[in-house]
Amino acid sequence: MSFNIVTEYSAWLVIVCIIIAFLYSFFLYRKDKSFIGISVNKLRLLSIFRFISLFIISFFLLSPLIKSLKKNVERPIIIFAQDNSESIILNKDSSFYQNQYQTNVNKLINNISKDYDIKSYSFGDDINKGLSFDFSKKQTDISNLLKEIDNKYSSRNIGALIVASDGIYNKGENPNFISNNINFPVYTIAIGDTNPQKDIILSHIDYNRIVFLGDKFPVQLTVNAYKQNKSVAHLKIYNDNKQVYSKKIVITNDNFLSTFNIFLEAKNSGLQKYKIELVSENEEINKNNNSKIIAVDVIKNKKKILILSYSPHPDIGAIKEVLEKKKNFKLEYANVDKFNKNIIDYNLIILNQIPDNNYSATSLLSKIFKNKIPVLFIVGTQTNLKIVNNLQAGITIKQNKKSFEEAQPSFNKKFTQFNLSTEAQNFINELPPLISPFGSYSSDNTNNVLFYQSIKEISTNKPLIYFNNNFNHKIGFVLGEGLWCWRLYDYKQHNNINIFSEIISNTVQYLSLKETKNQFIVKSEKIFTENQSVFFEAQLYNKSYQLVNSPDVFLDIYDKDGKKYTFIFNKTDKSYLLDAGAFQVGTYDYTAYCKLGEKKISQKGSFSILPIKIEAENTIANFNLLYKLSKKTKGEMFFPNQFGELINSLKNKSSIHSVYYYNKNLFDLINLKWIFFLILTLLSVEWFLRKFFGSY
Repeated sequence: MSFNIVTEYSAWLVIVCIIIAFLYSFFLYRKDKSFIGISVNKLRLLSIFRFISLFIISFFLLSPLIKSLKKNVERPIIIFAQDNSESIILNKDSSFYQNQYQTNVNKLINNISKDYDIKSYSFGDDINKGLSFDFSKKQTDISNLLKEIDNKYSSRNIGALIVASDGIYNKGENPNFISNNINFPVYTIAIGDTNPQKDIILSHIDYNRIVFLGDKFPVQLTVNAYKQNKSVAHLKIYNDNKQVYSKKIVITNDNFLSTFNIFLEAKNSGLQKYKIELVSENEEINKNNNSKIIAVDVIKNKKKILILSYSPHPDIGAIKEVLEKKKNFKLEYANVDKFNKNIIDYNLIILNQIPDNNYSATSLLSKIFKNKIPVLFIVGTQTNLKIVNNLQAGITIKQNKKSFEEAQPSFNKKFTQFNLSTEAQNFINELPPLISPFGSYSSDNTNNVLFYQSIKEISTNKPLIYFNNNFNHKIGFVLGEGLWCWRLYDYKQHNNINIFSEIISNTVQYLSLKETKNQFIVKSEKIFTENQSVFFEAQLYNKSYQLVNSPDVFLDIYDKDGKKYTFIFNKTDKSYLLDAGAFQVGTYDYTAYCKLGEKKISQKGSFSILPIKIEAENTIANFNLLYKLSKKTKGEMFFPNQFGELINSLKNKSSIHSVYYYNKNLFDLINLKWIFFLILTLLSVEWFLRKFFGSY
């Protein structure tokens, strides 16, 4: 470390300080008659004391600083990241990875720690400091690891990142896409097994999480099988330990893949759990991927649906055909000009081309929006768009002149309000066009678009089916007429109208689920996975229906054995939030409660924690991904028996070296207290000597 003194002003001014201090001291003691008779040496001593003190004081006017330079050496950092997911041990070498492999890794780290700074991590669906070899993580996200390391060590001397993994990722992005932004070599240790084992896998399930009582809801299953040619498996589905479905599956080759569309009937209301399992007649290496549990929220209340139209239309007939078959809907149809019932008795109003050019329906629309009754507008050639735009319902269509065009549906993958089956998503682009208004469209939220308009095979950002939740008022738009054509085309292609029925029934189900407002509202998802935190949100209203959050809100959660877990909500600006953390697989009941004034209020509910078996769905190691990741970042791939070669490669890598840098520190000289005491001492000694020599 080196030191020197610098000033904020020119160093030449130091000479000026010296001259000023010298002249003042010289003339002070030369012309003062009180020093007559005192020896020259004594006067020189007094002058020196005065000169030093005056020089220091004047020198401080230049704002002197002490500058220090410290040389630092940063050794290269080697980061070792261990894949701790379940798939590592779901193969024939599981004993090696649970025992000898751990010893080998610890020896490797001890060897390279002599020359490098070592940072160790374990990763799966998240990242943890230190090494862990329990292989318990439920998912693998390699891209998140690369991003986290790059962000955390962006300004550090990273020599290399060593990733020990099987290359199987089931969360996040492809790590090779992220590697383009990595500025350090990534070495990979390829672990796991690339050879397919005898296995049958229930690999994927698609289903709607909310269904109505009495409905038959679709469940889409994907089954994979390896080295099981000419074997037989039995697909079985259980609800409350009762078998509700069975199917015999014949495996026709050693690399079998097939998708099955099944319809289950929702016979019981509430949160229903279904166990889906494959029972193979042959032996398997891994049976963890043979079963899954899904949970479905079955709603029992029948919804009253009203269809109003000014005149008959085939779209109405197509919609009625679907809804009349649904046991959970009570459907009514009427001409709008003859309808005289109470509008608030209905859960959903479907307005076919209303308001139209002959009937504005002003009073009807006013009641719908005043009472926030869910409504579905079917816009067609007779719709009065000017009135629709004035409703401020979340969408506006501006036309220079009244004209229409053909628009085919294009599925919006960002749509989250409800799910459509993969079969429906793939078929939607084939459906015939609707007759839609030609003009400029603007909507409040593009994530609420179910289908966009595709015009002459060109995708646009114009919505075709759109939903809006305007201050707890659910509103839907079908921006085109011709739904009956969809029904006919679906029947022509499949000899049924299942896809058309799925689109219509899901739309009606979503809109008819009207949110009710109570004085105490507790919101939470009903289905979580075992690696998710269970979140709750609560709102409390006073008698004037104003949000308050002064009282404490408590939550008791009970497992199946009656064990209670008690929590207290955190208060936000005007509501309450709670992160209850993760729970074990199972079904839980909860009671949220508080005291508002003298009134005790509570809300009850339940939720299910489902197991994650995604790691068991694919156990074939992807060494190609690891090789490409290393090659793109100028690293290398090694195997667990090549740790010696890995060490040599690190030592021979020219980019892995120590970095030297200097730390510069500036310190105000005036902050040194001892200099103040030095000046005080000099002036005091001078005064004392002057007194002693008889000057005063």
